[in-house]
Amino acid sequence: MDISTVAIAAALESLAAFEGRAVATLEPGELLAAQGAAAQVRRTTEAMLAALAFEVGRRSAPELGPGGLARSHGFSSPGRMVAQATGGSLGDATHLIDAGRAFASGVTSDDARHDDADTAAPPAYPHVAASLTSGEIGAQAAALVSRTLDALGEGASEVEERLVARARDLDLAQLRRVCQRLQASSDPAAWEERERRQHDARHVSVSEESDGMMLIQARLDPPAAAPVIAWLDAQVKDAFRRRRDADPLERDTRTVGQIRADALVGLARHGMACDEPTSGVTTTVVVRMGLDEMRTGAGLGDSDDLPVPVSAGTLRAMAADAEIIPLVLGGGSEPLDIGRARRLFTRAQRLALVERDGGCAMCHAPPSYCEAHHIRWWDRHRGKTDLDNGVLLCTGCHHRVHRDGWKLDIKNGEVWITAPPSVDPSQRPRRGGRARMRLAA
Repeated sequence: MDISTVAIAAALESLAAFEGRAVATLEPGELLAAQGAAAQVRRTTEAMLAALAFEVGRRSAPELGPGGLARSHGFSSPGRMVAQATGGSLGDATHLIDAGRAFASGVTSDDARHDDADTAAPPAYPHVAASLTSGEIGAQAAALVSRTLDALGEGASEVEERLVARARDLDLAQLRRVCQRLQASSDPAAWEERERRQHDARHVSVSEESDGMMLIQARLDPPAAAPVIAWLDAQVKDAFRRRRDADPLERDTRTVGQIRADALVGLARHGMACDEPTSGVTTTVVVRMGLDEMRTGAGLGDSDDLPVPVSAGTLRAMAADAEIIPLVLGGGSEPLDIGRARRLFTRAQRLALVERDGGCAMCHAPPSYCEAHHIRWWDRHRGKTDLDNGVLLCTGCHHRVHRDGWKLDIKNGEVWITAPPSVDPSQRPRRGGRARMRLAA
């Protein structure tokens, strides 16, 4: 990457329109425009920092020994040298170095001693480099995509452009899920080995803090964490439902963290007296895989309570200790579309909606946080209780749809979301639900 301030200057020019304005006095539209301009300045500046950080890392390669740039300036690693310069954390510095790898051209560390070693060489990941330079994606997203492409090896060039398109469209947590699924599907054997390492690394520690509070920390592999997450999420959802119907003078004021803590304590007490009845809160861990994967144990699947894909062999082991929910729903002549015969969606319909939407169709909250809602209202619009009129939404997004005028449609089995004109004047529909997390064809 050549040193160029053109993109940074253009971003600063957009922000200069608000010069001298007090933030508190900005109208809503101005506030969002100023925020977007400031974010663009940050992203374009990060591109330059990333290129420089990678070069620091390359000139500090271990094989250069004490003569490397970082060690010769008194730093134990290039990450610490970059962190010192930027004032950020070591993790932030690592993201910058990894993001800068998109500009690398495959030059060796020895070549780094020549000022013009890679002047004419193309970047290793041109789409990542271009989007990072233009400020379309930030350094952390670029680092995540670059690491994923590194892991894919020879297949990286086939998916780079589509993965960068997802990086422009998704937040970091959502992008991480896309990258994990891509890595898992590209090398299922390596993913299974990763699961074995994670299982071996499971750990729970208990310690006492200085104020007498007990600190319990757990690191669990995803399959082991699934029932724990399902249980805790169910308790949170049940508490919120009870809160809506409670007497205002007796409202449950606990935070989400406090609800989880009480649920964990309650679960332990129940386990110590196992002849007690259950809480009454229904929890189910749904594991999902195709018929071939179920038969052979090869391939990948997923669980509603986990953001990462899981090998089919692990899912089969999980299913041995839990209720198996078939991928093909509605068996035993149970209809999935029941028109206006009843208002509430059936359990089978909800499972079908989870299969399609993956959780909240708008914000991607887990299925345990969601309820099935009619797109065309049951009472006002005489809407049917059918899959093409149903969508999974968390409470917050459900209120947002009705309050702010968001439009939801089901087309060819996918959710499409159109923001109100105040948010998107172009009124361009975008995919929602599970389809939004897939790479574009």
